[in-house]
Amino acid sequence: APSHTQLSSSVLRVLSCGYEWGGAE
Repeated sequence: APSHTQLSSSVLRVLSCGYEWGGAE
């Protein structure tokens, strides 16, 4: 379970960064 939580957190962070970068351009 904990590993799944960390994975989701990492994915969400990456998606957020990618979304911001994409929106910037």
